[in-house]
Amino acid sequence: MKRKTADSVASVIDVLNSFNPMEPHGIAEIRDKTGLPVGDINEALKVISLIDRFAPEMAMDDANGTFTILGNSKHVDSLPNEEGLLLHLFRARAFDEASARHDVARLLNGVTTDGEFIVFVDGADPGFYLTTRGKFRAQGILASVHGDAGKLLDGP
Repeated sequence: MKRKTADSVASVIDVLNSFNPMEPHGIAEIRDKTGLPVGDINEALKVISLIDRFAPEMAMDDANGTFTILGNSKHVDSLPNEEGLLLHLFRARAFDEASARHDVARLLNGVTTDGEFIVFVDGADPGFYLTTRGKFRAQGILASVHGDAGKLLDGP
């Protein structure tokens, strides 16, 4: 991210934090408080929305130059349980018995492990992995997530 963009985002965040919640606000208010051009404000608002909705929760350790993912993004958490499980297995590269995941108990909540589910996932509690059809379905889910993020950036 360009330094100018990062500075604009930080300025807009500062102003947003000064506003009363649940009240409508206009771009002109942000412009008046930051002195930023309207285009930069719109771009900063898109970046803030993108991060809020699609970035996973994380913690940074600046001293070590590392970060830890603490949880899924709001968007991934809003997916139906079955889709969340498929996406988790795909990202973990759980494609066979040797790579089966044993950390899916929380993701199984509300998932029916019969019917359509069995064509996408193989294995049994506690270890699950994606079938070939499951890999393709997970790729479709991931493409949808990326498409939703793209729409946010390309929108008005």
